[in-house]
Amino acid sequence: SCLLCFTETWFDDRVTDDSVYIDGFGSPYRSDRDPTVSGKHHGGGVCLYVNEHYCNRANVTVRKQLCTPDVDLLSVSMRPKYLPREFGQVFVTVIYTHPKANTARAATEIADVVHSLQLVSPDAPNFILGDFNSCDLRTTLPSFKQYITCATRLDEMPDRCYGNIPNAF
Repeated sequence: SCLLCFTETWFDDRVTDDSVYIDGFGSPYRSDRDPTVSGKHHGGGVCLYVNEHYCNRANVTVRKQLCTPDVDLLSVSMRPKYLPREFGQVFVTVIYTHPKANTARAATEIADVVHSLQLVSPDAPNFILGDFNSCDLRTTLPSFKQYITCATRLDEMPDRCYGNIPNAF
């Protein structure tokens, strides 16, 4: 795998990067849940591992970390070793929305982050993935395609992967 994305990590300041290090991927990029901001003391949090053969750490930049009562979010930009020349970078956003989140507010918060990334690099491929529970981005990000088309948990589809590749072939 090039990327490993995890939601509901339950990581906090007691969990060191060394304790969750994965050979070949290194330490994770993390956005831990902050109970003083989210109002929730357990669960949540997201992290992303990048395969060192796919993209070295010097070419990964954390763009945004967000923790609200509705969403935990981590956005990075990266320049993988084998990225077509017409793309300067790729954006990956990992999210977790709480099952009882205000989904309209969560979708707006996610869209605001994505729009800010698009201002940085309008031609960059942009992927948003994670555990959305009942949050849907079709209204706030209509140009993004949903790539997961089957149930990922019983008869439901809480796990999604949205993508937007400008000027795609």
